[in-house]
Formats: sequence, structure tokens, C-alpha cells
Amino acid sequence: MEVLMVYITASDLSEARKIGEAVVEERLAACVNIVDGAQSIYRWHGKIQHEKEAIIIA
Repeated sequence: MEVLMVYITASDLSEARKIGEAVVEERLAACVNIVDGAQSIYRWHGKIQHEKEAIIIA
């Protein structure tokens, strides 16, 4: 059996829950973990951006 871990970011907790429920409902994962309040820092169009996100681990 091959085991994979998938790391997904969502814009907020509500979106993360929708994704997580869909993943479990479709039996793509037995369980997902959601971590709210992650801070992402990235460059977009030459500027540094800061965003609050939720992390989904499946």
C-alpha cells in the first residue's frame, strides 16, 4: 500500500472545512486535519504579501 500526505492551503476555515469534507466524503482520505491561523508570506507581482490561511493535511 502506498501512503501519501497531501498539504493544502485554503483562504479561511470555512473553505478548509468544505475541502476537507469533500475529500473524506469521496474517500480520498480517511481523515483530514485542519490547522487554522497559518500565516503565509509570499511575493506577488513584485511585492511581499502576508495572508492568513488555513492548512489542510490529508
